[in-house]
Amino acid sequence: MTIDLPTYIPLNEATRRYRIGAQALTQMVEKGTIRAVKIDGSMAVAETDIDAMTLRDGLWAQVKHLDGTAIGVKDARCKYYLGAATLSRWIEDGIVRVLRSPLGQGRGRKKLLNEADIAYASLVADKRGRKRGRRILTPEYLPPHLV
Repeated sequence: MTIDLPTYIPLNEATRRYRIGAQALTQMVEKGTIRAVKIDGSMAVAETDIDAMTLRDGLWAQVKHLDGTAIGVKDARCKYYLGAATLSRWIEDGIVRVLRSPLGQGRGRKKLLNEADIAYASLVADKRGRKRGRRILTPEYLPPHLV
């Protein structure tokens, strides 16, 4: 049986390696975005947390231009190759934000979603491999608006 323990690196090493300021890393520790420990009076941060954060930010940067763009459920399913159940679960979980909901019922009243959220989730699915029954958006891949 192996135990998978996180690797912690000194704060100054993390700032150099990831090109993130010490103040920004300290704020992330205070917010709980990344884990940290004190070793001999100095702060060390979890390398896996920073890797996940930089990966998330990199993927979000690819779709950020779509933030606030409305797309219908049917169009989103077709454009991003998503199943109805998956998309519904993402809406319920708040992963995909609803920009406008229908006020009544009937034709022409469709739910409009934030396309950036769907595009981000689709990028993560492509990166992790689309497999039936596999949860795509694990905690390290949650979109920035949920972190």
